[in-house]
Amino acid sequence: MEVQTRDRSSTFVEMDKLAADKNKYWQIDFLKVFCMVLVIMDHSFTHDSLRKLASPLWQRVAIPLFMIIIGFNWAKSMEKRKDEPLYRLYSWKNYFKKKLVRFALPFGIIYGLSLLLYIGMLFIPDSLLKDVGNYGEPILKVILFLPVWGPGNWFIPTLFLTIFIFPVIFWAFNKQPVLALAGCFILEILYHVFVYGIIVDYIELHPEWNIGVIYTFLICTPFVLLSAIGLGVWLSQDHKYDSPRNIIIYVLGIISLLYLVYYTWDGTPLNQIYLNRVIGIINGDYNFMVYPWSALIVLVALNVLPKEPYGKIYRNVSKISDSTYHILMVQIFYFSIVYNLFLPMFGNYPIWASLRTEFYWAHYLWYYPFNLVFTFAVGTIWHTLEKELLWDRKKRFTKNRIEFLKVKGFIK
Repeated sequence: MEVQTRDRSSTFVEMDKLAADKNKYWQIDFLKVFCMVLVIMDHSFTHDSLRKLASPLWQRVAIPLFMIIIGFNWAKSMEKRKDEPLYRLYSWKNYFKKKLVRFALPFGIIYGLSLLLYIGMLFIPDSLLKDVGNYGEPILKVILFLPVWGPGNWFIPTLFLTIFIFPVIFWAFNKQPVLALAGCFILEILYHVFVYGIIVDYIELHPEWNIGVIYTFLICTPFVLLSAIGLGVWLSQDHKYDSPRNIIIYVLGIISLLYLVYYTWDGTPLNQIYLNRVIGIINGDYNFMVYPWSALIVLVALNVLPKEPYGKIYRNVSKISDSTYHILMVQIFYFSIVYNLFLPMFGNYPIWASLRTEFYWAHYLWYYPFNLVFTFAVGTIWHTLEKELLWDRKKRFTKNRIEFLKVKGFIK
């Protein structure tokens, strides 16, 4: 009697088919990987060069997408607790512990490496660490800026502050979703008025104050991204394309797209033309006029892309998606070395005169792919090792998947 054995790959395919994780959205995994590709691009090219390719429409959506995804994912993870009172949502065991372990440990490792880099740079003659603008200010360490600044560092204090305010946002959406979404927009607009229309103008009257440091403190918060978080929570409650409640996503998304088209091809931020002297609430690439376009992208992706596909390629996308925070940590530290010691492309000239040349487009043909492969590889390996060393393997599977594996004889 001939005995046939099943190869390993087909076993994984069957597991994915019959025991898919119902709480996972592969569409979100894909978007997270896509966003990380755009983040590495943002830090590998100059903003001027990307602007020539209409970057506000497709590349600068990375952070808005990330914040919408955070709202979506965190709300989904707390869905079973939606009937709990607000004070119980602020649970150490069921909320803070998981979030802090997830985010604080990798950041602590990168902070330690950055500290070693800082000490090493003190022994380099004419170290550029003294010429990195406001990012070198010691007071910025209070909001978790690394000893040696790297691009994307501002997102860290924003993320940790989001942890503290998110239960309130989640609770509000479960009580009155329409009012909660409107409240997110209103609070963000008021914060923009406070920062750009009051504080900045006032500080400009006092040249003895360090406006750059104060401004950095004020913008490294989730309050400039509040409507993006709210849009993510809104979609977590119902992301069907034909749901009447999502008409608001279509309407705001189209308005946002029109604004971005104008902003992109006019070449001048709208606030500098009309609003700066009036209310000063639309500033830069990250504001309430931009986020609905990203929300529309998420809505379309959730309804067009498959939720539970199976196969090696899809599995690998999910694996990289789970590692995006570690990839972000790697790229912040990696670029802190590259920016401060090697490349002049962002205004900080290199230590070695032989490298003081313009970074032409031809260099990007190898530079960006190398950055992408390096940061993705190191971040994914780091996350995988962390899971193996710190997590119980069985916890990586849902109860349904464990039962399936038992039935098939893979585990006892």
